[in-house]
Parts: sequence; C-alpha cells; structure tokens
Amino acid sequence: SRRRHTRFKCDWSSDVCSSDLLVDTADLNEIATALRLPGVQGITTNPTLVARACGATALARGEYQSAVTRLLQHLDNLAPSRTIQRIVMVQGIGGTADILDFARHCMSHVDPARWQLWIKLLPTWGALSAIDALRESGVRSIVTAVFSPAQARVAMAAGADGIAVYVGRLQAEI
Repeated sequence: SRRRHTRFKCDWSSDVCSSDLLVDTADLNEIATALRLPGVQGITTNPTLVARACGATALARGEYQSAVTRLLQHLDNLAPSRTIQRIVMVQGIGGTADILDFARHCMSHVDPARWQLWIKLLPTWGALSAIDALRESGVRSIVTAVFSPAQARVAMAAGADGIAVYVGRLQAEI
C-alpha cells in the first residue's frame, strides 16, 4: 500500500478550499496507474523514493538530478490528457544555490500549462533562504519534514507556500 499525501490549498479571496491527492512515489508505473484514478492530481517524491525507483538505496546529487529529469520528461506521457493543471513536487537538496539551480533545471523539463512545479524544502537555513528566489521564478515551495510548531512558524515566516507537517511527531510536541 503506497502512502498518499493530501495537500490543502485555499484561495482566501474567494473562500474556496480544496484538497489535492498526490501519490508519493517516483516509480513510473505507479505514477501512470495513480494519475488515472479519480481525485489524484499529481505526484510528490523525495530523494529516497527516487533512489528506490532507480534500484538504489541512495543517489549522489548528480544522479538524483538525472533521475528527476527522466521522471519529469515522462510526466506528460503518464498523465491522461486533461484540461486541469497537475502538481509535481520534487525535493531540492543542498544549499540555497544548489536548490535554485535544481529548480531552474526542473522548470526546463516541465510544461507549465500541464504541471505546476513545487520544490520541497527541508526546514534548514539554506533551504528556507531559497524561498523568495523560488517564488520570483514562478516555483512554489513547500517545507517538508516539519516536526514541531516552531519549525512550522519559521517556514511560514520565511514565505513558504505550504508546509508538510508530520502529524504524529507534531502531536508529541504539543
């Protein structure tokens, strides 16, 4: 059973809120199957899942970027043709400059009419420092692996478009 993430988005100007179901994988077969299911709007992945899809336990930075590039290049073929814009979330790694280079690279492999690119960031100084530049590039950011209310507050103060809270661990903090 594959984990699934629900990302809530709200348009506060119109008071309309919806949730998008994202499949958490980098496996092309799983993505193709999931994107045909009702309600699944996209994918989210991370370096561990990308490595697993490549048959490895870990990947070097260059190998990770190459594997993500291959994934992004296949997205249009995997998603049924629809008029909706889908979501793809990939995790940036490294420091601020590395994350920004990675985001620019990803943007060059995503059709913005079909896919909305989000870069997942860990709650570290280097990653959070990339948020403003990501936004200026038209890329949304979500801070992931948030384990405490303090991390959530810092992520939002840094301007993240969203946070991925690990609820079980957050409840232990409250």
